[in-house]
Amino acid sequence: MILNTTNISVSGVVTYWRLSWTDRQRLEQALSAIGLPELLPDQRQPTTILRNAMQQLYGGNGHLIRPLADGDGWEVVDERKGVQANDYGHILSARVQGETSASIEVSVTTTADQRDAIVTRYDELRDRLHADAVAAMLTRYVSGRCHGTSLRPAGGVYWVPEDQVAQWRRLVEAVEAAAVDNANSVYLLRTAADEGMVTAVRDAITHELQSAAAEIGEDVKSTALGERALQGRVEASKKLSAKLGRYESLLGESLDSVRQSIATAKTAATVAVVRVSAEKAKAA
Repeated sequence: MILNTTNISVSGVVTYWRLSWTDRQRLEQALSAIGLPELLPDQRQPTTILRNAMQQLYGGNGHLIRPLADGDGWEVVDERKGVQANDYGHILSARVQGETSASIEVSVTTTADQRDAIVTRYDELRDRLHADAVAAMLTRYVSGRCHGTSLRPAGGVYWVPEDQVAQWRRLVEAVEAAAVDNANSVYLLRTAADEGMVTAVRDAITHELQSAAAEIGEDVKSTALGERALQGRVEASKKLSAKLGRYESLLGESLDSVRQSIATAKTAATVAVVRVSAEKAKAA
């Protein structure tokens, strides 16, 4: 669902989403059609799919889903609460067998009807993606390739610059088209480019980049990082600088304190690379 108001000219959109199950095959086709097949989330692990199937069939009403010791299956137990201690009764257990999802069989220690129900539900869920996986994909894309920034410290609501809106909309439409039962909605809201909105975007990008720079600084202090990892922090600081430049241009102002924080992090990472490289050369 894409919502827009057209009475006000703005320089970006606010976006957020509400997601449910997504058909992975349909999403793969949709992403390939827009040239973004690399975004497709990995297929879920067989044991995770089995747990989802058992939770949907037997969860609730005092029933608990508990892992088996070897990690490849689950048990459904009936919890009966007592005054001094709770009692747990075995209902059934199931496990997955096989190296790949294509050859998985479900072995159930119960009746044939219960086994068939679990197998059927497992097959229904096998090629579905959980909302969390799709949300992670959207978050990486909106904050990375679309140069968006979170308007909330906890994430979930993002601002996307106007020159990236069309690109973002393509992914939005792919995600909505791949939803099971049309249950995915991604909202794009145009907002007034007033002082309040400018302040919100400025504060958001400042928090994002300051936090990222501080994280690089903390990483560099760790003696566990090798030369390659430290060089990665140098490259990350360069990306922060590029994003800062984009937002300074959009906002029409310099964010000097943020630029200084990024520069400090980049310098620390560069010095650490030189130090580790020298230590390796000396040891050799």
